[in-house]
Amino acid sequence: ELETYTKDLKNIKIEHGKLVIQAHIANSSENMEASPSTRQYTSAKIASQGLADFATVGKRFEASIKLPQGQGIWPAFWMLPSKNRFGGWPKSGEIDIMENIGKEGSNTVHGTLHYGRDWPNDQYAEEGIELDDKVFGNLSESFHTFAAEVGESEIRFYVDNIMYSTKTQKDLSPYNWPFREEFYFIINLAVGGNWPGLPDDSTIFPQKLVVDYVRVYEGKFWGIEGPQLVESFEKDVNYTIVGEKTKNEEGLFDYTWSVPDDAIIAHGQGTSAVQISFGEREGIISVKRTPTYDGVSEDAEDCFESTRAGIRVKVFSMDDKHNTKFDFDCECPAACTSYMLNRIAGVDYTCGERIKWLLDQGTREVDACKQISVDEFNGHCGGCDPDRC
Repeated sequence: ELETYTKDLKNIKIEHGKLVIQAHIANSSENMEASPSTRQYTSAKIASQGLADFATVGKRFEASIKLPQGQGIWPAFWMLPSKNRFGGWPKSGEIDIMENIGKEGSNTVHGTLHYGRDWPNDQYAEEGIELDDKVFGNLSESFHTFAAEVGESEIRFYVDNIMYSTKTQKDLSPYNWPFREEFYFIINLAVGGNWPGLPDDSTIFPQKLVVDYVRVYEGKFWGIEGPQLVESFEKDVNYTIVGEKTKNEEGLFDYTWSVPDDAIIAHGQGTSAVQISFGEREGIISVKRTPTYDGVSEDAEDCFESTRAGIRVKVFSMDDKHNTKFDFDCECPAACTSYMLNRIAGVDYTCGERIKWLLDQGTREVDACKQISVDEFNGHCGGCDPDRC
């Protein structure tokens, strides 16, 4: 990275009630004449360690941020452990709630967990999402929320209350899950680095990161629960609203659901639970919750009238042998907890068959379980033929 962090008011200040971090070209005639990729820059980083440290489990960590935009710019909202109980970085964990990489544009963000062995043999679990600016607007022109909800053994990542990634303790296996300890916040604006690359002639300075708020909530927000990975043309997949509710239940709110382009809502539009039949396209399932009558409390209306929740769903094809690799585990572990196990009512599934597939031309590996019936169990688990997989 090319920046030097300072406490100068030029780099960090409160302006109109908001936190502003700015990256500047370091002020010297020699530096100003250098190329963008070799210049020195000043910026700022702020941390809450010792001032606001939080036990993570059962909490939602959220910030409303207006992002900068430019090649080589690297804003981040993240968390580190207050005490390195399991050892130095990254053994005790790191939660990157939001990172934006300048070369990808302002509308792609990433959520990442760091863990495992000492650097440089460290591990990470990362996933990003590219947001349609026609739907979400430009993330550098208005404020958007970035959040992580931490459970006992999973962390869910959100942007504008769209859940786009879930990482579990199993994803980190065989390494320790260090995310049950106290963590603190860090917000910074970096310039350059291996991931975003270096600034170039297109990068305009100063770059500005603006934070409206940082909040910690107890419990889980209202949101959508259902599969984040489905098979192409899968029918009647269940999604329902879960989490925080007011005293006003069904009948007092309208629920307007939106689905990917080639999916349809088979049942339940207008209610808090739907069945969706998919096509071949991945996308976002979202819902808008609005009061249906004037008697809804003012607090409830303020909270829910314009609030959306959503979940990103990926679609895979079991028949796409070119892009899909299957790795059957013929032990068929019955303890598999994937959503794909035992989710169709009235069908007798005695165990889940471990499968593994690669998506997106082999760039991402996903584990899950496939449902199998008694007859299929004997066929699959009596002997595993690699040529069949």
